[in-house]
Amino acid sequence: MYLNVVMDCMPLTAYKLSRTYSKQKQQFPPILAKLYTYQMLRGMHYCHIKGICHRDIKPQNVLIDPLTHNLKVCDFGSAK
Repeated sequence: MYLNVVMDCMPLTAYKLSRTYSKQKQQFPPILAKLYTYQMLRGMHYCHIKGICHRDIKPQNVLIDPLTHNLKVCDFGSAK
Protein backbone atom coordinates (compact mmCIF):
# COMPACT_ATOMS: atom_id res chain seq x y z
CA MET A 1 0.00 0.00 0.00
CA TYR A 2 1.30 3.46 -0.94
CA LEU A 3 0.32 6.93 0.16
CA ASN A 4 0.36 9.46 -2.68
CA VAL A 5 0.09 13.18 -2.10
CA VAL A 6 -1.16 15.33 -4.98
CA MET A 7 -0.63 19.08 -4.75
CA ASP A 8 -0.91 22.17 -6.92
CA CYS A 9 2.20 23.15 -8.84
CA MET A 10 3.75 26.14 -7.09
CA PRO A 11 6.90 26.93 -9.09
CA LEU A 12 8.41 29.62 -6.85
CA THR A 13 9.30 30.16 -3.24
CA ALA A 14 9.40 33.58 -1.61
CA TYR A 15 13.18 33.11 -1.37
CA LYS A 16 13.63 32.55 -5.12
CA LEU A 17 11.32 35.45 -5.96
CA SER A 18 13.19 37.88 -3.71
CA ARG A 19 16.54 36.72 -5.11
CA THR A 20 15.27 37.29 -8.66
CA TYR A 21 14.40 40.91 -7.89
CA SER A 22 17.67 41.37 -6.00
CA LYS A 23 19.81 40.02 -8.85
CA GLN A 24 18.04 42.29 -11.33
CA LYS A 25 18.62 45.20 -8.92
CA GLN A 26 14.90 45.97 -8.95
CA GLN A 27 12.68 46.91 -6.05
CA PHE A 28 10.10 44.32 -5.04
CA PRO A 29 6.72 45.76 -6.08
CA PRO A 30 4.98 47.11 -2.95
CA ILE A 31 1.57 45.90 -4.13
CA LEU A 32 2.89 42.32 -4.34
CA ALA A 33 4.52 42.63 -0.93
CA LYS A 34 1.17 43.72 0.53
CA LEU A 35 -0.71 40.94 -1.26
CA TYR A 36 1.71 38.21 -0.15
CA THR A 37 1.87 39.54 3.42
CA TYR A 38 -1.91 39.57 3.64
CA GLN A 39 -2.19 35.99 2.39
CA MET A 40 0.57 34.83 4.72
CA LEU A 41 -1.05 36.41 7.76
CA ARG A 42 -4.47 35.00 6.86
CA GLY A 43 -2.96 31.52 6.53
CA MET A 44 -1.14 31.77 9.86
CA HIS A 45 -4.27 33.11 11.54
CA TYR A 46 -6.24 30.11 10.28
CA CYS A 47 -3.58 27.72 11.59
CA HIS A 48 -3.56 29.40 14.98
CA ILE A 49 -7.36 29.26 15.21
CA LYS A 50 -7.08 25.49 14.62
CA GLY A 51 -4.42 25.24 17.35
CA ILE A 52 -1.47 24.66 15.00
CA CYS A 53 1.88 26.39 15.44
CA HIS A 54 4.09 26.14 12.31
CA ARG A 55 7.46 26.75 14.07
CA ASP A 56 9.48 26.95 10.82
CA ILE A 57 8.35 30.04 8.92
CA LYS A 58 11.02 31.12 6.45
CA PRO A 59 11.03 32.27 2.79
CA GLN A 60 11.86 28.75 1.56
CA ASN A 61 8.61 27.45 3.10
CA VAL A 62 6.37 29.99 1.39
CA LEU A 63 5.25 28.86 -2.07
CA ILE A 64 4.06 31.35 -4.69
CA ASP A 65 2.31 30.93 -8.02
CA PRO A 66 3.54 33.89 -10.14
CA LEU A 67 0.60 33.68 -12.56
CA THR A 68 -2.23 33.86 -10.01
CA HIS A 69 -0.22 35.40 -7.14
CA ASN A 70 -1.52 32.74 -4.77
CA LEU A 71 0.60 32.03 -1.73
CA LYS A 72 0.71 28.80 0.27
CA VAL A 73 2.62 27.90 3.40
CA CYS A 74 4.30 24.49 3.30
CA ASP A 75 6.52 22.19 5.37
CA PHE A 76 4.51 21.55 8.49
CA GLY A 77 7.06 18.92 9.54
CA SER A 78 7.95 20.68 12.76
CA ALA A 79 4.45 22.02 13.48
CA LYS A 80 2.87 21.41 16.83
